[in-house]
Amino acid sequence: MKYKIGAPPPANAAACPSSFMSSKATFTFNGGQENDGKKLYVYTRWVNISNAANNGPWSSLEIATISAGTPDAL
Repeated sequence: MKYKIGAPPPANAAACPSSFMSSKATFTFNGGQENDGKKLYVYTRWVNISNAANNGPWSSLEIATISAGTPDAL
């Protein structure tokens, strides 16, 4: 996935400054407590490791709000 945290939203996947790869279709992304409440802008696609010509197209833009959860008590 290609992603950007915080406004303004990226125009396309190439405009995203960060990327993340998982070998699983379902995964947990840690956006960091410092980004709690900020928007997460994400483009995803399937990647074929053995043949990049078979990579999927980028998805449409997905938007979520990062929730860092409740911090542990000190």
